[in-house]
Amino acid sequence: MKFKALALVGALLAAPVVAQPIYIDIGADYGGNANYVDGTTTTGWLEELQFNYNSWSKVFDSNNNLTIDAGDVITSSGGLLGSGFNNFAAQYGNNSISSFLPQEFGAFGPSNNGYKSGWELSFGFNNLTGVIDGFGGVNWVSGTISFYATTNISACAIGNNINCFTRLFDMNVTNGGNIPSATILNGYLTNFNSAQSINGVIAGDIFNTMFGGSNQSFRDIHDTLALSGQQQNFQFLVDQNVAALPAVTGYDALTKTFTLARALHDGSLAFNVPEPTSIAILGLGLLGLGLSRRKQA
Repeated sequence: MKFKALALVGALLAAPVVAQPIYIDIGADYGGNANYVDGTTTTGWLEELQFNYNSWSKVFDSNNNLTIDAGDVITSSGGLLGSGFNNFAAQYGNNSISSFLPQEFGAFGPSNNGYKSGWELSFGFNNLTGVIDGFGGVNWVSGTISFYATTNISACAIGNNINCFTRLFDMNVTNGGNIPSATILNGYLTNFNSAQSINGVIAGDIFNTMFGGSNQSFRDIHDTLALSGQQQNFQFLVDQNVAALPAVTGYDALTKTFTLARALHDGSLAFNVPEPTSIAILGLGLLGLGLSRRKQA
């Protein structure tokens, strides 16, 4: 989707963040080369996570003028949660973290620890809500994006529910907007899963980065900041491969709701963490602002 949100762009460029790589500890050795971070259970240092997903949207005709325009409320779902896990096997392959950058190439590049052969990451949302602005963009106001991991790829590929995935943490969206070829969502990380483990690693500790001079999981950083009453803020940028709102496929006169066609998206995530003396910001940067390279659809 193509949008304008110049104020958000300025805020992003002015944010005191320092780009840092991350690594993923899946708790077991699934292969790959020897360029891991900590033992044989982790990946190497990763700069980007490439992804693909589908989204579905509905628009409430707030103005009751039978037109999608400024002031109308849009609600989107996407990823594995987009269809409520109906026809799960068909949706699974189209909604995932597809690869890492830099890529592993033989003995070169960071280890991917057998990604896609022994384990996989995915995500989903079903309540991302915003208001269409006067420029044809969207001012996002709320939503939750959940991240998942699995070490049972074959079961997920033929399953019919989420049971084969373990939830890692949520991104609680508080506001956001859009620029050409990218969406900026602001919020904080929450609901770290400390009740479940994957190969002995607490689910909320799978994502890690360098913070305060040592390697720490996102959950540890979150918990440290929580002790002083702070939240782990972040900015989530989504590069999209559609240039406008998807076509309208239906209208319900009773609920005054338009249904939009499925949209296909791809892009990549880059993580940024600030100096330890400031509030932590997790930036998920995409190609639109030059933070990463474009993954062609």
